Amino acid sequence: MKIEIAQATLYAESADVGDAIETVSVSSTDKTTNITFGFNAKYFLEALRAIPTTDVLIEAIAPTYPVILSPIGVGKVGRQIALIMPVQLKEIKEFTTGPKPIVDETKAVLV
Repeated sequence: MKIEIAQATLYAESADVGDAIETVSVSSTDKTTNITFGFNAKYFLEALRAIPTTDVLIEAIAPTYPVILSPIGVGKVGRQIALIMPVQLKEIKEFTTGPKPIVDETKAVLV
């Protein structure tokens, strides 16, 4: 996952299925940093499924620190959060071939 000022691009690679790219709009409190994280897709999807809203707050410090996902618009009482650990990337691969990214109107917020 590569997070830039106004968008997040998710890259997936599988020997069985192939490559995928998805881009979503984001709102960030840090307007200067572009950051890239590596996640196990299974764990990332499980964390997103546990969040009851379509808008998700992603709290991140650095690519090697835990990331917290929580719903936006839900009060503090009973709010479900998910903590996932990024995986270390040996190389940051940019997908330059294949289909163009599909821009989704779903929004996430990065803190």
